[in-house]
Amino acid sequence: MLTLILPHIAKLATVAVLCAVIVKFIVYPIFLSPLSKLPVAHPLAYVTSLWIQWHRWRGTEFDCVTQAFANQGSYVRLAPNEIAVNEIEAVRSVYGIGKNNFDKDPYYGHFGSHGIGIPILPKAHFQAVKEREDWALAKVSECEDAMHDSKGKIRDIASLPLGELPIIYAYMRSAMEKTAPVDGHFTLSSHQALEVASEILDHITATGDTFGTMFTYMVYELSRRQDIQKDLCEELLGIANPFLYNGITESSMPILADLEGLPCLESVIKESLRLRTQTPNLAPRVTPPNRRSSVGFLCNLPPGIRIGTYGWWLNRNPDVFPDPDTWEPRRWLGGGPDAAALRDQWLFAFGGGSLLRLLISGIYSNFKTTVLDEAEYPAS
Repeated sequence: MLTLILPHIAKLATVAVLCAVIVKFIVYPIFLSPLSKLPVAHPLAYVTSLWIQWHRWRGTEFDCVTQAFANQGSYVRLAPNEIAVNEIEAVRSVYGIGKNNFDKDPYYGHFGSHGIGIPILPKAHFQAVKEREDWALAKVSECEDAMHDSKGKIRDIASLPLGELPIIYAYMRSAMEKTAPVDGHFTLSSHQALEVASEILDHITATGDTFGTMFTYMVYELSRRQDIQKDLCEELLGIANPFLYNGITESSMPILADLEGLPCLESVIKESLRLRTQTPNLAPRVTPPNRRSSVGFLCNLPPGIRIGTYGWWLNRNPDVFPDPDTWEPRRWLGGGPDAAALRDQWLFAFGGGSLLRLLISGIYSNFKTTVLDEAEYPAS
């Protein structure tokens, strides 16, 4: 009797497993998932991430998601558990404060990894990366040497050329004095050296891709737009203590508060950040564990949903920034308080702090920049 029943039980178990697989991987993502109402960038996005992963591997993710936004609207499903958004209310839900600040995707863990390199890149690219890593490690070693005397003990920080940085200097001196009696020798292990080198490399890479590009184009645009450069120079020279260079070693330093709220300076910074600070990356976040989340009109999202946006497109919304590909700082000066608030809401950028204001002030309080030959430069 048992031998007659067992084959049927096995068949029923097989059918049950197949039904469970179909429900989990086909029925649920297409019909029952909280994301099921969203338009998909590609039909395969309902059931697999292979489509978007293929585009990422080919380097065409930005283009295909941009096309999906154009065809489907501001909310697009890229995979069973991944969406891209191009709407400010949704962005504020994901990149906000407190509960509206979702967890970073594991993608960011690559910036802290020191794994063994796999040379699947073109030889020239691989060699360039290797040289950059060696350079970062060399800088760590130079810093270690500068902080030690011939016996390997930490030198008096006051003897190091830190420059005139009272706040940072005081903090570093206090910290070193507290640790020196406990640990007179400060030698990095090989792992610690890699950690420090990784931090240096991350900062260099991030700065080059964002601030370096933005600042280069800002100076270029100011050099082309002499009318705006003239207004900027007059504004910077009109503050109580302008940043004037008076000789080989002497210069006057403005109070940072005096550089806050200068209309022309603020408009130049914001417009430059809007156009040139963003790389075409999705900046992914993940809905946090142990609770349901809401993003825009999407409610009751489970943990583990990958969500991202392109700051590049947020900063080029033609309804907020007419003629969005044109560098026009004066757009930030008109339209009244409501229009100004809307522009600030849609500006998705970072890097416009006090140090940038000070840098611009130091240049354009003392110098005038021009483009030598416009034909040698690409169109802005």
